[in-house]
Amino acid sequence: FVSARISYSMILRDLNFGYSYIGSVIGKHHSTIIYYCNFFDSYKRSDRIFKEMHEEILYKFQKNDVTIFDIKQLDLEKQINSIEIPDNSDTQAQNH
Repeated sequence: FVSARISYSMILRDLNFGYSYIGSVIGKHHSTIIYYCNFFDSYKRSDRIFKEMHEEILYKFQKNDVTIFDIKQLDLEKQINSIEIPDNSDTQAQNH
């Protein structure tokens, strides 16, 4: 997930979004976003897989071929925590 956050941060920085805004979107402190952006070029040069992933994401983003979700992390966690998983222990006990 770190690679995706780095890539996403750079795309948003290239669109002139601020460090604090980007950090709030992905649940990170703005100093982490600054680090990501400073680290991006060397990471892209040294990791072929990251470079290919970033270029593919960037290509899709520029073509408007990506789905953008505007769900903050806490909202997503609340939704996940509200999902009830049925207790199958009674059913499993009856089948054995």
